[in-house]
Amino acid sequence: MPAHRLAPTSPLRCIAWATAVTASLLLAACAHAPAPTEQLGASRAAIESAQSAGASDVSPEMALARNKLARADAAAKAHDEVKARRLAEEAALDAQVARSRIEAEKSGKAADEVAASMSALREEMNRSSPGAATKP
Repeated sequence: MPAHRLAPTSPLRCIAWATAVTASLLLAACAHAPAPTEQLGASRAAIESAQSAGASDVSPEMALARNKLARADAAAKAHDEVKARRLAEEAALDAQVARSRIEAEKSGKAADEVAASMSALREEMNRSSPGAATKP
């Protein structure tokens, strides 16, 4: 057997094999993340959903969402997929906050209207039967 050939179970052969596997794993880990097209689409949908719910473009949350989406688009074009994905996810969350704020405002207004209606009904009942005691 020639001196330059390594035995199948030699320590140097095992080290060489382990080094090759480690290098392969490192290369795979450093590979580019896939393009964040799904996150960018979800962010756009979240912004449209917030707008259809009544969120204004001048609200702080919507302004943040639009700004982050624009920055995510720019990062995606620059092939910075990690930054693009993070910004797209943040934009979607900001849009969801805007939508939640609008829905909370609408719910508050609806609750105020119900309370006013109940108050008007109590007053009407008191006028209709002046001797009857009613509990609020």
